[in-house]
Amino acid sequence: MHKAKGIGSALMYDGAYAQEQYLSINLPGAVTNDLLVSAVSGYKIRVISYSISNQAVGAISTIFRRGSGGGTTISSTITLPINGNISEKDKNGLFETTAGSQLGVQHSGDVGVRITYILVN
Repeated sequence: MHKAKGIGSALMYDGAYAQEQYLSINLPGAVTNDLLVSAVSGYKIRVISYSISNQAVGAISTIFRRGSGGGTTISSTITLPINGNISEKDKNGLFETTAGSQLGVQHSGDVGVRITYILVN
């Protein structure tokens, strides 16, 4: 598993700046809720961009989730063919967790995930 984390530029959110953070990770196999970003007490994790690449030998589906265990779905199902890729970005946010919840991803095969997110309260 390869994982990279970092900090990018600051974004204006409700009159205050929020530090942009990113994560890039390769996840093997099929998993119900792989942890991407740990919960931060009192903060929501707002995803402002993502990129997903299928690294499996067949089509896969991916869903972003919040919370531990099976989690709660916070995105639509993203289906990718063999070698398929998808990216989406919205400076106002694509989806977010509830305050104090972790961000995870469900995937049905080997997948590469890159997200950019901010913490908001």
